[in-house]
Amino acid sequence: MSLQPGTLIGRYVVVRKLAEGGMAEIFLAAAQGPEGFEKEVVIKRIRSGFAGDPSFIQMFVEEAKVVSRLNHANIVQIIDFARHEETYYLAMEYVRGRSLSEAHKRARELSVPLPPVLVAHLGQEVARGLAYAHRLSDGGRPLELVHRDVTPHNVLLSYDGAVKLTDFGIAKASNRATNSGMLKGKFAYMSPEQARGERVDPRTDVFALGVTLWELLTSGRLFDSESDIGVLRAVQEREVLAPSVLNPEVDEELDRVILRALERDVSRRYQSAQELERALAHVVLRTARSPDDTDVGAWMRELFPIEAKRAEPSVSRSMPPPQDPGRRPTPLHVAAAAEGIAEEMAGLEPEVPPDAYSVTASGRTVLSGGTARDDASHRTPVTRTPVTQNPVRPKPPAAPPLAERIQQLRAAAVTWVGGHRVPAAVGAAAVLLFVAVGLTWTLARRGGSGPSAPSAGAREPARPDDVALNLTPGTEKKLEPPPPPPPDLPTPSTEPGTLALTVIPWGAVYVDGKLARAEHVGMHEYVLPPGTHRVQIKGPKPSEFEVEIRPNERETRRVRVR
Repeated sequence: MSLQPGTLIGRYVVVRKLAEGGMAEIFLAAAQGPEGFEKEVVIKRIRSGFAGDPSFIQMFVEEAKVVSRLNHANIVQIIDFARHEETYYLAMEYVRGRSLSEAHKRARELSVPLPPVLVAHLGQEVARGLAYAHRLSDGGRPLELVHRDVTPHNVLLSYDGAVKLTDFGIAKASNRATNSGMLKGKFAYMSPEQARGERVDPRTDVFALGVTLWELLTSGRLFDSESDIGVLRAVQEREVLAPSVLNPEVDEELDRVILRALERDVSRRYQSAQELERALAHVVLRTARSPDDTDVGAWMRELFPIEAKRAEPSVSRSMPPPQDPGRRPTPLHVAAAAEGIAEEMAGLEPEVPPDAYSVTASGRTVLSGGTARDDASHRTPVTRTPVTQNPVRPKPPAAPPLAERIQQLRAAAVTWVGGHRVPAAVGAAAVLLFVAVGLTWTLARRGGSGPSAPSAGAREPARPDDVALNLTPGTEKKLEPPPPPPPDLPTPSTEPGTLALTVIPWGAVYVDGKLARAEHVGMHEYVLPPGTHRVQIKGPKPSEFEVEIRPNERETRRVRVR
């Protein structure tokens, strides 16, 4: 049965499940110790369906024995190995980041470039870790350890720029030989000798790393086919093109390094990972213009800005308590990792209650209990200021309509002028002055008086009777109803369509000037946004055409390039 959040496994509290492989399950957990000590780890446990299989158990134990000897900056560290409920588990270093495969996929989706110098730097880091593993010895006797599964999925990149090789689950040491003729690993990254089931040595890992770097430089698959048998045949027979053929930004020196790592004749290949590391280091030193050109962390944060920010350790809300009542509740920052990873995998923004927490000017996080917590666990009372709503003004007393009031003022002014026998011009001016003064007084009364009266710059909201003024009775302007809103225009659909493309015999496919598949053989489907796209096929006889993609529709094309 799979472990649930809050379950105790040894001295670790399970936070959440991360993944499930062929024979093992992967969990994020927290190692706890005295005085609030805590460290995030990854738990790798044999799946319950294989827990009773002696061969799987033996393989898992062998992995633990081998990997526990590895201690290098470019290799994921093993922290613990123990048994729990009739099965074994490994506790490993938790790398806050993504696999190289995920990062490369995101870079293609966002059109973020992966410069050749950065690819060379990544290869240099992986080769350094492999060189250390290949040199590992036991009491002065070389173990001749071979990883045998060097792929983009097994290279982890942290948001801080660390490059680490993981998953030595099928690693082989010479004194613990695996049965001859057994194929283990991913076929597309196997060396020719490994695909034939022959004896492997460190040069097998050199070839696999060469395949990985070739694919990073070209954004395509080197050995691809519709079946596993086809992939194995391609590993043995397919011509390996120089990366610069598909990516003009790759220079000749990097071409030579990659092609030598991919030599099918092991005697012509780099004889050790250390040789490959030095060759890639020379490329980096010659082509890098500044340290920024090899900043893996900056590249990762550009690809995953939200995830990188969320991965920073922080105080959060709560998590499921351990199921053992004798243990204390799990500290809050483990919950932050649990919820952050769940939201990160779903690609969602964190949903935080408005009163859950806030960050003070000093950087502390204020929890919803009225206390602020910083790194030293210093508690300070928090003053909560209630939000002041706008005061509701009392409704003013009823007053006659404004037009009626104007008529009253005008009549009184005419009566006064007529009783005092003044000239016509003076009388007209007096009428206007009398009306203006009276109107100002009327409006002031309607706006209120005393402390609550509006300031000189304040503006009174319009009332139905405060329409445009006109001193001539019966000609007041009326409010016209607002024009009806324009009808809603239909929104164009943004659902993608599909191009089903068959290329005979083969070719490199470019869509809108970008490489979509380095070696297209047979039929492949491409999911594209609606609109017109330009498709180029570079093969024995280049071809180019435009295709109209409609939402949720499938467009079929068949092209011969020979």
